[in-house]
Amino acid sequence: MSFPTNPTGGQTAILDGIYYTYNATNGSWKRVASTAAFNGALTSGAFATPNAINSSFTIPTGTNAMSVGPITVASSATIVLQAGQRWVII
Repeated sequence: MSFPTNPTGGQTAILDGIYYTYNATNGSWKRVASTAAFNGALTSGAFATPNAINSSFTIPTGTNAMSVGPITVASSATIVLQAGQRWVII
């Protein structure tokens, strides 16, 4: 698995279960914690997720994702699920 080609600033990728965010300013990928990758937060024993996705990201082979909905995906954002992967919105 490799990073997406032609990434945009703030784009997220998951490789081998590790989350990365693309920095367009210096053209590099930075490893981040899983909660930071999807702008979630663990507070008081609950995982809180935003109700809008504004940055593109890829769910690669061997990885699944979940969100709490309803979810709005910005028209400028693209969510890519590799074959056989799932993104569950509950």
